[in-house]
Amino acid sequence: MFSKCGSLDEATKVFHEMLHRDVAWIALVSCFSREMGRENVELSEFTSCSALKSGASLKALELGRQVHGLVVRMGHDLVGWKNDMMYNSMVFRCVRNRSYDEAVRVMGLVRPNVVALTSALVGCYENLDLWAGKQIHCVVDDSKELIGTIYTNKMISHALSVFDGISEKDVISWTCMIDVYGRNGQGGEAVEMFQEIKEDGSKVLPNSVTFLSVLLACGHSGLMEEGKNCFKLLREKYGLQPDSEHYVFYIDILGRAGNIEEVRSTYHTMVEQGTGPTTGVWVALLNACSLNQDVERGELAAKHVLQLEPYKASNIVLVSNFYAATDRWDWVDELRSIMRTKGLVKEVGNSWINVLGFN
Repeated sequence: MFSKCGSLDEATKVFHEMLHRDVAWIALVSCFSREMGRENVELSEFTSCSALKSGASLKALELGRQVHGLVVRMGHDLVGWKNDMMYNSMVFRCVRNRSYDEAVRVMGLVRPNVVALTSALVGCYENLDLWAGKQIHCVVDDSKELIGTIYTNKMISHALSVFDGISEKDVISWTCMIDVYGRNGQGGEAVEMFQEIKEDGSKVLPNSVTFLSVLLACGHSGLMEEGKNCFKLLREKYGLQPDSEHYVFYIDILGRAGNIEEVRSTYHTMVEQGTGPTTGVWVALLNACSLNQDVERGELAAKHVLQLEPYKASNIVLVSNFYAATDRWDWVDELRSIMRTKGLVKEVGNSWINVLGFN
């Protein structure tokens, strides 16, 4: 009543005296919004974003509609302050309300920026909606430099906070957290978390994706023994059959550790068990042979890589580097000539260094 009558002081006083405020929050926000209108306070991108954020946080759909209507009446689509801040707020609110298609549509209106992308992904993580997260990632296929800003220590902290808040953690939540650690070079933490799953008894059983995340973490952090133990548990304790992706990561771990004999043995075991080597497996074998100067098997791997994907620039460069390391310059010249003739260019990698919050 006080709110609708414009009695802001009385409305605020009653609000503070209430024990259970639930919908009263919405009424109070509406009261302040109306008072701003009465005093002819000009609506800017800052005030409109704040009002929209409040309405979304309170799940006050009607309030949000009122603010939106006011923005439209003021000619939002006709003026020039439709900036990143407004779009960021719109994207985050769409995700928080699980309107993922709308969030993707809004992000498609302008070039995705760091804040919008982070907001969208954080919203997906909070709702444990991995599919929606993948959709958001697809929006920035042409803005790959932004991805490096997502996987920061702050994101790890946020992911851990969300993870700790889950009352009943299933294999998906455990695997996601292990993957976050692994992709950020914190293999030790990833292995420790995997250890927690094992010690949890039969409550949560790791699946093949869990083992992929652990193997990836071990490879990125040079944890050979932990990686070997993980691969052993995959088959012997949990009865899972490793597929080609598991072998790719495992061969990479062994190759980086200089265990070329175990690489050979692993390859033969894989073939005997009926798992056909994919391009990824041959690339992992070629990398292992290059690191350990195994020319004979390296040439075999190089041959298969080029047969399976003859016009993939990154593979041609990899094979060319292998031949250069073994002084086979005739092959190097031929491969470089193929790249020039076909107009193939290896995609340039990007890396970010974050120092005191600056990239």
